[in-house]
Amino acid sequence: MPAPSAPMGVKVPAGGPGHASPPAAFEAEPPRLTTCLNMTPVDYPDGTTGAPEFPAHELDLTDATSIEQILAHIDARIHAPLDDAWAGPPGTDGEGEWVDDPAEEAWAKALSEAMFGQRYGGPGQCYFGDSKWDSFIFSRMQKTSIDYMSQKVWGVRKNATAPATWLEVQIFKKQLEKDGRRMESAMEDNDDPAISICCACEHNATYGTIMRGFTLEQHMNGAGWAAGQNPGRPIFDAGQFAGGKWYPTKESTLDVAAGLLKTPPIGPGTIYCYNPFGDNKVVTGFVPIGWIETDAHGAPAIKAQFREKTLNDITERKSQYGTPKRQVDDPTEQLTKVEELNFTPSTPTSESDAANMLVGVPLPATGQRKGSHIFFVLRVSKDKKRIQKFDTSNGHPLDRYVGDTVMDPLGKAGIYDGISLTAAPPGNVFCGMGVLPTAPVALDTMADHIRRARPISLMRLVIAERRPGPELSDRHVLFVSKLMRTYDDDGQNFWVSKCAWSLRNTPGFTSLQPWWIIYIPRMELARMMWTKGARSRKLSEMARDVSVIRRMKFDKEQAKKTKKDPAPAPGLRYGEDYVAQIVLTNDDRGGALYWSRARSELSFGVTNEQIQGNPLPNAIKDSVAPVARQGRDPKLEVPWNGERFDDRYSDIDITIPSLFRDGEDTRSASEHDAEPIATDDDHAEELRMSMIDDEPKTPGEVELA
Repeated sequence: MPAPSAPMGVKVPAGGPGHASPPAAFEAEPPRLTTCLNMTPVDYPDGTTGAPEFPAHELDLTDATSIEQILAHIDARIHAPLDDAWAGPPGTDGEGEWVDDPAEEAWAKALSEAMFGQRYGGPGQCYFGDSKWDSFIFSRMQKTSIDYMSQKVWGVRKNATAPATWLEVQIFKKQLEKDGRRMESAMEDNDDPAISICCACEHNATYGTIMRGFTLEQHMNGAGWAAGQNPGRPIFDAGQFAGGKWYPTKESTLDVAAGLLKTPPIGPGTIYCYNPFGDNKVVTGFVPIGWIETDAHGAPAIKAQFREKTLNDITERKSQYGTPKRQVDDPTEQLTKVEELNFTPSTPTSESDAANMLVGVPLPATGQRKGSHIFFVLRVSKDKKRIQKFDTSNGHPLDRYVGDTVMDPLGKAGIYDGISLTAAPPGNVFCGMGVLPTAPVALDTMADHIRRARPISLMRLVIAERRPGPELSDRHVLFVSKLMRTYDDDGQNFWVSKCAWSLRNTPGFTSLQPWWIIYIPRMELARMMWTKGARSRKLSEMARDVSVIRRMKFDKEQAKKTKKDPAPAPGLRYGEDYVAQIVLTNDDRGGALYWSRARSELSFGVTNEQIQGNPLPNAIKDSVAPVARQGRDPKLEVPWNGERFDDRYSDIDITIPSLFRDGEDTRSASEHDAEPIATDDDHAEELRMSMIDDEPKTPGEVELA
């Protein structure tokens, strides 16, 4: 079919441009990206009239030019900076009250763009199933860092494996000091920063610190923040770094004005910490006598296998291991009281007595238990009375602006920039705040560094007819892009914020619905994407290396078996090498929607995952997870590297932006996938040396190599 001489596809009435979003006034509020993304006025597609009551678009579903127009629109917007988004009322109305230092503002905006909308959970757990990777992941965002994957660093301890953890970093630091060297002598500039799309509160706050130019190695003892007590870090030692201070509970304050009068005062990057144990170093747990043992000093202690369970339970409102209570009737006042039982139990006289007896035993109040939280300050108002927080739970009090945030489908929860506050939230038990020293790197330099950070994730675009989920079938899915990286070879980074902005007012949005599906790479694929300098590595190239490693591990296992299993097929596996974690779309008025995200919850030491938000329609799910469901036409199965059009487009002659093909033709990638997997060449040997340990090891006793 020859290329049309004039745009066809989406057909809209003639007339001047309109706007999907009416302007709003935010005079007292700080700039907020989550509100800008939908409230900043954006023109309708060419020819649409009548804001805000616009007519529905007419759509020729037999004409692939409709798809071409949508792809071109999304491609142009996702490659453009977010300056136009910030230029709307939510980004400019309050500037006079909040923006004083241009470099500080550049930092705040860059951070909001890169961290907006992350999935909730621990980075190491999300990418590798092991939190030992957290420090390495943070190091990839730092301005300078040591090489956590170097054996010179992680090899300082016997039985350690890559990457180095906070423990190996401390040993490495001591070794440098023995040789008369400082840590910074081993650190190099990071010219390929990378960022996680997965953060819980403590990781979110850690990013807020290292994005100001601080490092784990020099300022934080090699580890991220804890959602609780954080004294003793070098960053709070005024003798080393002027201007920083940890304020314990009795010295800290939730009142913003009071915090700004302190010396040093709170400011951007300041952390607020909450923990149900507060400042307590020890907590008493009442546990069955069978859980008790005697420690080396002859004192009673809880057996190791019951400690975490007890500490987690004590923070519950109806704890079964908290202080025992009993009801006491007071006939004089004619009421019933509940009082704590403060007594030393007598020796049990029978086995049944012993089984039912709870004994109070001291436990060290450690760890991040239910109710623990931490957030950091993004901006401070010029009148020194208000702060804006960046947080993993910025939902309250967003009801002041119902419906104007991209996060509304999630009940306004999410990770993004919040509204102005005159007082920090009370939380569970407020246990202190930490003021950061003066940033060691110029903030405008850090803003440029942040914007260069590759989000370590994958994405796929789907275009479907706009229908209610239960009515959507395979026939209504018109286009599925190739799986691609969320960055390109030339320095462009497609953060979640940019994906949301790209979906504003797509052509035909009343009839056609675009969907961004964002994935987290796992294990070997994740390691390859996190590697410094990996920006130019194509996904198809990494997929072949993943296939080689899978085959090497398979051969190792088969050597132990008499009956051999079929060899693994080449290519990436959904659910094993990559998993969908975030879904974005738009509504029938052209506004971006954060549809759903995965969320991790820690319960008694076990991490559970759930989907927060709206369920993905089955027809979309089947299109982006390359496993054909039972009873489905196998011809519709989507290979990991495939793209497809609905078969109603018998002869496609349209331009597809290179973004949606990740730099390699689909047919070429498929041919590579069909080739035998070589496991005996020089490159395979290189891969063998860098494979992830099948049995992740947590730091044990310190035994030097």
